[in-house]
Amino acid sequence: MITHSSQERRQYKRIKKDFVARFRFKSDELSMHNSEGWEMVTTQNLCAGGVLFKYNREVPIGSLIDMFINFPQIKNPINCTGKVIRIERNSSLSLLKVAAYFVDINAEDKYAISKAVEEFYSKKLGYIEP
Repeated sequence: MITHSSQERRQYKRIKKDFVARFRFKSDELSMHNSEGWEMVTTQNLCAGGVLFKYNREVPIGSLIDMFINFPQIKNPINCTGKVIRIERNSSLSLLKVAAYFVDINAEDKYAISKAVEEFYSKKLGYIEP
């Protein structure tokens, strides 16, 4: 028998806010895609552990992606690598929601995201989801 716990599994708090980001498939992944070209996307939420962004095409689960995320609290964009773990489809929208967790991110960027999420939460500038 499978039981489900209502306990939150997330390790980090996330902020539900739009940030501009760019991503591309890792050069050794998905030869059918142009791994040289960067795609512009908008995040739906962000935390120190990963990101959810909107995209107009199917992305295979397990794909590795390089990302640059424009995050106002940091001078330079966050440069990280993510692994796609989930795709959310909404029949009324043409955009898919792509969830990726960070497999490679600079410790300073990770800390800056966590700190900014706490600041947004304390000032109620953004909506925090546990």
